[in-house]
Amino acid sequence: MPVKTARCRPAETPPGVRSIVWATTLAVAVLASSGWASTGQGGAASDDPEVLIAAGGEALLAGDLEAAASRFSDAARLVPGSHLPWLGLSEVAERRGDPLEALRHAREAERLAPADPQVVFAVSRQLSRLMRFEEALAALARLRELDPELPEGYLLAAAVLRRTGGEAEAVRVLEAGVDAGVDDPRVTEELALVLLSAGKIERAREVAAAGVGRFPEYGGVQCALGLALAADPERRGEALTPLRAALDLGVVAPAKVHLEIAALLMEQGDQEAALDHLRSAAELSPEASEVHYRLGNALRNAGDIDGARQALGRYQELRRAEQQGERADRNVGTRFNEAQSLANENRLPEALAAVDALLAEHPEDDRALALRGKVLFSVGRQEEALVAIRAAREAVGGQVEYHYLEGLFLLQLGRPAEAEIPLERAV
Repeated sequence: MPVKTARCRPAETPPGVRSIVWATTLAVAVLASSGWASTGQGGAASDDPEVLIAAGGEALLAGDLEAAASRFSDAARLVPGSHLPWLGLSEVAERRGDPLEALRHAREAERLAPADPQVVFAVSRQLSRLMRFEEALAALARLRELDPELPEGYLLAAAVLRRTGGEAEAVRVLEAGVDAGVDDPRVTEELALVLLSAGKIERAREVAAAGVGRFPEYGGVQCALGLALAADPERRGEALTPLRAALDLGVVAPAKVHLEIAALLMEQGDQEAALDHLRSAAELSPEASEVHYRLGNALRNAGDIDGARQALGRYQELRRAEQQGERADRNVGTRFNEAQSLANENRLPEALAAVDALLAEHPEDDRALALRGKVLFSVGRQEEALVAIRAAREAVGGQVEYHYLEGLFLLQLGRPAEAEIPLERAV
């Protein structure tokens, strides 16, 4: 049967592991090593394209998207045949939350450098963000042909395939990466976790064990091996060693590893050691109700009534907050449905009053903002309708309806040039 798995991967790619680096960041390092000086002035004006690219990369790393976009645009104007500025502009657009604009820039880079693996990866990345999965998979297949040893071609393809229900194909792609000699433990880790999720415990254990032999200092494969062993009733006790190694080496979600170790130790009757791990999990995830529940039960079993009362009290506080949030969500849904019904009955002033009352308490609710836009548009307040629908679109990205309505409202306002972008996004 399928096994639930946690992401084991460390927060950073381990030293010495080959990985794609965005060309903008790469440019900074290359220019620095070549003796080109940074502007040192947050991207001061320059007519040297290499300096502009470096300044754009530095601004990007500092989170100054306006400066980065300005520097990359200037570089693109000065060297129209270079793909590097367009890759930089693509990443700026991605960080701004605009994958369509990011794809446009990546496509321009692709026009200039169609066989550059960084470019092909940038295109496939944006296609996947736009949920154009077939095109993304085709681009990733091309990326693997261009550079069979590049891990991203396998990792992103596996992620897309898993999202679309192609778990078996994800296994095939990742196995091809291992067979191709990809020198990156993330591919081995991901393969083990996909196999484990599919219930193929023995094969997952074999893959993870091979990964530990090859990458013993990488916490992700140690964690994957521990989870695979823990999933086997006959070998659960063996999971402690790799799981402890994973904690020592570092993983993204250490609290989950502490919980797994605590469960194993409790089974072995070592309550004191299990409590240490449960306390560590509570420190790392103080807002996770499950952690406090398990800690409270363990303390009660150990005879620490006061400690158990405190932990379980915290659990109850968190659960009440969660339940209140759930009730609030249901209340918002009920009130939204009432406002929607009024609009459907063409009782537009009442619908507007109802949705405004809802937004007064929940100003970021995208459904209410969109309904307000529709009602305002219906009563002829088109400029206000446009503001509302844009707020709905900004509150939640990727909603096709909001892009379409924004374009429609702009067309009705006689602004067809502005309407082109939101309508294209909707398409």
